[in-house]
Amino acid sequence: MIEIVLVSLVALVGLFFAALFTGAAYFAGAGKRWSPDMPGRIYGWFARGVLSFGLIALTVLTAVEIGGLS
Repeated sequence: MIEIVLVSLVALVGLFFAALFTGAAYFAGAGKRWSPDMPGRIYGWFARGVLSFGLIALTVLTAVEIGGLS
C-alpha cells in the first residue's frame, strides 16, 4: 500500500512540474528554439516523462494490489 502512495506523490510532482514548465515554454514563445536562456521546453519534456512513468507505475501497482499478485 505504501508503494501506491509514494508513486502517487511522484505522479503529482510530475504533474505540477509538467504544468509549470509547459506554461513557461508556452509563454516564452512556441516558435523559439531551446537555449540556456529558455530551458522551459527541455524541463517540460522531462516533467511529462516523469508524469507518464509515474502514472504507468501507479496503474501497475494498483492492478497488482487489487489483483493480489504481490
